[in-house]
Amino acid sequence: MDLKDNLIERVLIKQNCEKDKVCQAEAIELCKRPKGVLHFFKYFLWTYDPRETPSDRPFIPYDYQETTILQIEQDIIRGESNLFVKTRDMGLTWMVLGVFLHRWLFFDESFMLGSRKQEYVDTIGDMDSHFERIRYMLRNLPNWLVAVCGWNRANDGFL
Repeated sequence: MDLKDNLIERVLIKQNCEKDKVCQAEAIELCKRPKGVLHFFKYFLWTYDPRETPSDRPFIPYDYQETTILQIEQDIIRGESNLFVKTRDMGLTWMVLGVFLHRWLFFDESFMLGSRKQEYVDTIGDMDSHFERIRYMLRNLPNWLVAVCGWNRANDGFL
């Protein structure tokens, strides 16, 4: 799916869901289904790359990212550990955080995050920190979706 088509679909989903509770319920159900995490990424999540213009970009997973996202989710569901070999710009951190956010919003699951340095875990305003990336993803979700999932935007600093 190219960027233009994805943005058009996102706008249509947003418009329909903002005015129709049935559409909201259907969108939530799609996110909860097996492989629904891919729907969540493709139509609701954004990523940030300061080297690009614009820096805010819809998260449209590549094929290898879809496979990795599904693997991360299956590992969580099965309670299994995994080790990923990564290089820069694969988006692995964004994928892991997006799956964690998906599981937290739609399945009320909690996760622990760590990093080699404390400031990479949670520094408000620093997009190199895990929780700031999660805050970014939450800020870019449609209001109706955040409300339906029970998150209060006033709690932005209390993840």
